[in-house]
Amino acid sequence: MTKPWDKQQQAVEKISVESWSDGTRDRSQAEDPEEPPPPPEDKNTRKEALPQDKELSTLVVQATEETWIRIQADDKEPFQVMLKAGEIISHKGARFNVDLGNAGGVRISFNGKNLKALGKSGQVVHLRLP
Repeated sequence: MTKPWDKQQQAVEKISVESWSDGTRDRSQAEDPEEPPPPPEDKNTRKEALPQDKELSTLVVQATEETWIRIQADDKEPFQVMLKAGEIISHKGARFNVDLGNAGGVRISFNGKNLKALGKSGQVVHLRLP
């Protein structure tokens, strides 16, 4: 009497034999498959170019009070720091996500232009530039 798992085992063996009909005994002896060619370029697809240095914006933050700040420039790892009054930091990038723990405790300039007051002392503010 044939058991159901015997039929399954025979089917698996048949597939295995057909798959390795090139004569190799195991996968380590088989040739590495060729890498597929890159897909053809679609002229209608836009590629976002990396900004050149001359296209990068400059963000300058000056603390007037102690404040926590986190800055993510483009898609890079975020930078965070606790600034004391009088400290200044500067970053370059095309786009910025800025989190301020004390919006009233900082002055921010973007590309040399001072931004208006972003909030009151102790206020948390999230900012996206440009």
